[in-house]
Amino acid sequence: MKPTRTKAFVCLSCRKVFKKVGYCRTGSKYAPIESQRLCPQCSRPMTGVGDAFRAPVHDDRAAWNTIATQISKGRTFVRDEAYLRDSSPEKPPKKPKGVRSLFQLPARKRRRKLQEIGS
Repeated sequence: MKPTRTKAFVCLSCRKVFKKVGYCRTGSKYAPIESQRLCPQCSRPMTGVGDAFRAPVHDDRAAWNTIATQISKGRTFVRDEAYLRDSSPEKPPKKPKGVRSLFQLPARKRRRKLQEIGS
């Protein structure tokens, strides 16, 4: 396990995103680090948005305004919170891919399926 995990912090006035350490390992789980992050350019407080945040282009003011309203409503951009659980994370069971069409099967298996459906 890594000793720390990063988190994206956004400065809405500069319209920039910075990755900073957001979680520190304590035992077998990660605990969030609670501290005020300041923008290195304008020294204003930054907002933690999660590890899955994708920033729009710097000049796209409409997209940044949309993100600002979403953040003010409390939205976070988190990919997976499995590492924050108390116990060790369990992988979800894999779903079978399934066959959408018989023509995705080889001819030999396709013929068997058609015989099963027909009988």
